[in-house]
Amino acid sequence: MPTRLLLEGRDLEELLAQVRDEHGPDAKIVSAEKIRSGGIGGLFSHPKYELTVEIQDSAPSAVPGRRRCAS
Repeated sequence: MPTRLLLEGRDLEELLAQVRDEHGPDAKIVSAEKIRSGGIGGLFSHPKYELTVEIQDSAPSAVPGRRRCAS
């Protein structure tokens, strides 16, 4: 059964490169969302990205700092 991980970061391209480096070409991007956080009423908020990645169980276990998503 595959494992799902939630990755967060400020740059989408860096997150995608991180997924390829850490989990290889078999990792699947299940979802990607741009989220704005902080600020007051949307002003001064900072964008961040959340990627949900699905990896096979044969891959190394979750890296510290990553959260597993319920499947």
